[in-house]
Amino acid sequence: MKVLVTGPCGFIGSTLVPALLDRGDEVVALDNLMYGGPPPLIDIAWNPRFTFVKGDVRVAQDVKQALMTGRFEAVVLRAAIVGPPACHANPELATSVNVNGTTFVARAVATPLIPPATSRGGK
Repeated sequence: MKVLVTGPCGFIGSTLVPALLDRGDEVVALDNLMYGGPPPLIDIAWNPRFTFVKGDVRVAQDVKQALMTGRFEAVVLRAAIVGPPACHANPELATSVNVNGTTFVARAVATPLIPPATSRGGK
């Protein structure tokens, strides 16, 4: 299966991508590296079924670049600003990425989506 994963360098994405590759899937990973480089994915960079696209889910050209790599059977949305501290510290960024970015990618693809998982944190 060909899968697009947004936010592959995050906590969940960096565990999910190797698991998808291990089961034989082809993975295209879209991440803007907001929090630094992709050390969690460095060990799989050599895999011929893995493609990394540096880009932002909020930028049309970046999403288009990822989508141009082929037809996807699934899209896993994991690009997000997570946790109450980060969301409260910068609510505009959280809304921009979590709502607008997710909506933008969802509208750009004609593929089943796996929505982002969220945590229910304290106030």
